[in-house]
Amino acid sequence: MSDLVKVYVIDDDPSICQLFEEALKESYDVTSFQDGESGIKAIEESTPDVLLLDIMLPGKGGMEILEEVREKYPRIVVIMVTAYDDVETAVRAVKLGAHDYIAKPFDLEEVEVTIEKGLENRELREEVKQLRSFLEGDFQHSPLIGNSKQMEEVKQRIEKVVNTDTAVLIQGESGTGKEVVANSIHYNSSRSDQPFVAVNCAAIPSDLLESELFGHKKGAFTGAEEDKKGKIELADGGTLFLDEIGAMPFPMQAKMLRVLQDQQVMPVGGEEARQLDFRLISATSSNIEKMVEEDRFRRDLYYRINVFEIKLPPLRERKEDIALFCDYFLQEINKKVEKEIKDISPEARELLEAHDWPGNVRELRNALESAAVVAEDAVLRPEDFDLLKGPGRRSGNEQLVFEAGMSLAEAEEQLVKATLQKYDGNITRAAKELGVTRKTLRKKRDDYGIEV
Repeated sequence: MSDLVKVYVIDDDPSICQLFEEALKESYDVTSFQDGESGIKAIEESTPDVLLLDIMLPGKGGMEILEEVREKYPRIVVIMVTAYDDVETAVRAVKLGAHDYIAKPFDLEEVEVTIEKGLENRELREEVKQLRSFLEGDFQHSPLIGNSKQMEEVKQRIEKVVNTDTAVLIQGESGTGKEVVANSIHYNSSRSDQPFVAVNCAAIPSDLLESELFGHKKGAFTGAEEDKKGKIELADGGTLFLDEIGAMPFPMQAKMLRVLQDQQVMPVGGEEARQLDFRLISATSSNIEKMVEEDRFRRDLYYRINVFEIKLPPLRERKEDIALFCDYFLQEINKKVEKEIKDISPEARELLEAHDWPGNVRELRNALESAAVVAEDAVLRPEDFDLLKGPGRRSGNEQLVFEAGMSLAEAEEQLVKATLQKYDGNITRAAKELGVTRKTLRKKRDDYGIEV
């Protein structure tokens, strides 16, 4: 399957269609159509990334097609193709939603630049939309921050399981946002108007965990002065989230297994079990599979909790999401520290992206708050971040070693490869950082035989 951006051309002039196909074929997957009807039909079957659309078409005109595409396929970057003496109509098309226009006769390099700018603007709009949606608490459309490939896969996993009552196990390092995922599943499910009850199994002493989960009757033990409902009963009708379930004591695991099997809970000191209806979501930062193999976690309980697995990537593996987190956290931090931090300097952003973030998103948020406290103006700078001065700091080009006698081509190959690896092969992001066009970067990648 081609990784090229898909471009459709709709123009009734065969020579124009052929010109676009020949000129853009190295950088894009180009298909042309000579009338609006066939072009629209093709869009309905396979949506392109970009549409080069002639304004003056026989039958279904360009403006009519533009309106239909903007309504049904808003992600398509539409660029109008117009005669030199009809620029006024092209400007009107831009106001109706086209990204831009190009006038005949046109410069082919300018066409490619216009396409690239359109794709970048689309990406930026989608990031802003996602961030705004998150800030407004719109879990239905944007449950998690992140546009990286890894987070898109997480979102797809959430979508698959959200409308079921299947038990979910979320695995990921500390600070990756496991409870955020659990919240997203619950508040998008049919149980969203019922309780979401979270219990951190690692934070409750083992001798108190049974009472905390199952509840107790008055007089069940010293200090039990009245009946108390357990967390499981409080989650009746909703979702029970057991965070760090790997820390649950082994004897307690057997009791939890019985609860899951029977959907009943017996309070400590009680004589009658209570029938409950709850969905279980568990999470762990431990290697729970290894714990099972070492007989530190019950295999039968593991199979009960891990019907559907979601693995959260660490922040160091999705650094392209750092900018979104920064923009989100700064709004929250400004209120807390009573400042108006407006931005982060390019140098500081570069250092943030170079850091390994062993504490993941939680560490990033704390680093931003600490920097905001000491910052002397509205822009966070490298010197404001204490963590970036310590052993955790890593140069973004640490892997690059330029030796004496190395040819320019060898050095360029290393730089291209390192930048592509940094963005997981994303041509658009890598090309932007290197200051070259996608076409140039793709050619260099192929010339050097780089595989990412």
